[in-house]
Amino acid sequence: MSERCVLVVEDDPTIRELYTLLLHDEGYHVETAVDGQDGLDRLACEPDLILLDLMMPFMDGREFLRRMRSRTEQADTPVIVISAAAEGLTVAGAQAVMQKPFDAQALLRHVSGLLAPAG
Repeated sequence: MSERCVLVVEDDPTIRELYTLLLHDEGYHVETAVDGQDGLDRLACEPDLILLDLMMPFMDGREFLRRMRSRTEQADTPVIVISAAAEGLTVAGAQAVMQKPFDAQALLRHVSGLLAPAG
């Protein structure tokens, strides 16, 4: 089985690095983007899952998600939104929404659950 790829779209470099380290330790390949526009540009890596911040400069997470979902090849890619503004929030097009600061084990459970083979 090939390595599963997670695209992290997060403007805070410390948090982006934390996601990268957590996911690498679990055996995932990680691509990173610094904002929504950068994230759209990196969709060519065909991620299996996307971790997405909502509040970012240039293009926020909601606009990224809207544009990503309009692309046929990414229409079904699972997305986990992780945001400081996430409490009580639902985001159309996201499979999960988590509050910052986040629990690392809960995040990894969401990731593995969304990437588990169907069956």
